[in-house]
Amino acid sequence: MRLFHTVRHLRLKQILARIRYTSRRRRRFQGGGKHLDAFQSHYFEGEFTKADVHAWIETHKEKIGEAWDPYTISVRVPHWLRYADDPVIQASIRKQLEFLANNIEHDIGGNHVIKNLRALILGNVEADRAMKLLRHEVKEQILEDGGHIERTPMYHLEVLNDLRDINAPELRDTIVMPDGTLPLLKDTVNVGRASARPGQAEACPTLLRASGFLVVRDRNAYTIADFGPPGPDYLLAHAHADALSFELAIGGRRTIVDSGVFEYEAGEWRDYFRSTRAHNTVEVAGENQSEVWSSFRVARRARVRLIHFEETKDAITLIAEHDGYKRLRPAVIHRRTFVWPREGPLLVVTDDLLGNGTTSAVSRLHFHPDAQRPRIETFGFESVDEETGWYSEQFNEKREKPVLAMRKSGALPMRFGYSIGRD
Repeated sequence: MRLFHTVRHLRLKQILARIRYTSRRRRRFQGGGKHLDAFQSHYFEGEFTKADVHAWIETHKEKIGEAWDPYTISVRVPHWLRYADDPVIQASIRKQLEFLANNIEHDIGGNHVIKNLRALILGNVEADRAMKLLRHEVKEQILEDGGHIERTPMYHLEVLNDLRDINAPELRDTIVMPDGTLPLLKDTVNVGRASARPGQAEACPTLLRASGFLVVRDRNAYTIADFGPPGPDYLLAHAHADALSFELAIGGRRTIVDSGVFEYEAGEWRDYFRSTRAHNTVEVAGENQSEVWSSFRVARRARVRLIHFEETKDAITLIAEHDGYKRLRPAVIHRRTFVWPREGPLLVVTDDLLGNGTTSAVSRLHFHPDAQRPRIETFGFESVDEETGWYSEQFNEKREKPVLAMRKSGALPMRFGYSIGRD
């Protein structure tokens, strides 16, 4: 059933492209930490010489494996262009780009296709066709507020780097945290630091309606709340079961955090970092909101709806809900209300579970391993205890972190929540 609920959302061109590539026996990257390392070994992103390029050409003449995957070609060739005056390298570039032109990753879509087309344009192989396709992809993939359709901060910035002529400063500048790094929403790792925006004298919201993020900044705090969909239905490779989660920094330091990624290899770690329990939201009946599985698959997925947004002299309020638990028995709708009061606590989060029958729920708060915890006051829970979770800012690196687990069971509807102090 998971496969059915995954495949039914794919586009016809994705299915046809996969059939076409399979018939050619092209070895396709299926997702995994080991494969990711192999991919990266062919990128040529660091320092390298002409001799290194010649050695690669001599070693990888056969068009198979990660070395000849369209994505690795798309990353590698633009770096090689600095040595395009070398006839051997020039011939190899041409050969690789001709292969790429016949194997554009329409089976995957999203940021992969933009990466493919950029390489063809820079390498001047079928550049006119690539530019025409790129204009179509930009129209489809770039949202009204400048965000990328996959709604993953890391891939948003990756696409912006590939499309330097696409000016989308609002989302890029808004989502950067006070320390200059990215919030670890969905499949995001921190790849460097950017210039951070200064805080505001009082709480100032930026609603990115199309991307599904609300950022609230003041002099001492930064919050990003995720009220958007997991991603486009046909491309949820980098989605997590994280609807209505959030991150919080206080005093310029990460305080309440997303868990991160750790790896793309299918297995217990990939399952954990994509799960609802790894995020600052509510888990119902021990289930994920969206049925994430394998490395990059999602079967039945949560539908998120923005109900209300308001800024007044007294508070900033965001209300949204999702139906990811509607598939359960009893069916449950999770509605979350965020309130940033001008006075009093920094943030108040109220969760309503709507439905009929009885169920159980756990609301979690994940703290950065080095964070000084703010004051948390809870209401409506039966018990509050501490768990150990995992935190990963980089691939293949993880640390233990404390997690506050707040539990409730009983008849629906039910309400519970917490407030977060300013210090």
